[in-house]
This record gives sequence, C-alpha cells and structure tokens, in this order.
Amino acid sequence: MSDSNGAIHSFHEAGHRVFRCFTEKKPGFDIHAASVLRDARETLGCERVVGLRIFNRYDISGIDERVYGDVRSSVLSEPQVDICYDGHMPVVTGWALGVEPLPGQYDQRADSCAQCIQILTRSERPEVRTATIYVFSGELTEGDRTRLR
Repeated sequence: MSDSNGAIHSFHEAGHRVFRCFTEKKPGFDIHAASVLRDARETLGCERVVGLRIFNRYDISGIDERVYGDVRSSVLSEPQVDICYDGHMPVVTGWALGVEPLPGQYDQRADSCAQCIQILTRSERPEVRTATIYVFSGELTEGDRTRLR
C-alpha cells in the first residue's frame, strides 16, 4: 500500500533503492498459518497461543518504481488471496518471530522471485532478500517463546 499521496515506500541501503513489501494471506486462505498454529499448540504444547499471522517480507533492489508496481501484484502476491503492504507491516499485537536465511545460505523464495522479475523485465536480475515474520497472539510465557523459537 502506498501513503496518502500515492507514493510507494522504499529506502536506500548501500546506495541502492530498496523496495520493501510484506504479504499476508487473506482470511480463509491462511491455511499455512492455521497449520503452524495447530503444530504450536499440539506438538510444542504452547496452548496459550490463540492466533497466528504470517507475513512474508521481500526487499528488492535493482528495479525502479514502475517495475515494483508491476511485480507486487504478479510476482510478490496474488491479489485474490493475498494482502500486500508496501514499506511496513500493519500494526499488530502479539509476539513476533522473524526468520531469514543466513548470509550465503540459499533462499529459494528470493531466487525464484528474482528470476521471475528478470524474465518479466528482460533485464538484469535484481537482488531480492526475504524473511518470514510469525506473529503469535495469546498470553505466551517465556517457555512458550523458547519452544516456538
């Protein structure tokens, strides 16, 4: 989503413009979140966890604003099933756990995204970094947080 002036949020890192996007499945399509929630409660014994939202974060550099506008609804998300947030996650309550590949570790989601953008633009492959943010709601104890990590 853009700000009230319609501008897309981005930031600069090491001299490059970086477009940041968060995606989340719409209610009813959040099957993965329901599965992880069930595992947290049943397998890990975190019965205090009552809700879970999962956000995928994409940081993309090496593209311009026009390309970003094109790929946000064709590569980064599916408008029918995803909610797409530009720049920042929505304000959420709960305990957040972010997971991202270590430097040098292969990131299939980032690689696939970069390949798709390169094919669509017929230009240089952009740099893409991804992360997954899990936001657990409920009265979690420190033991719950440790088991969820």
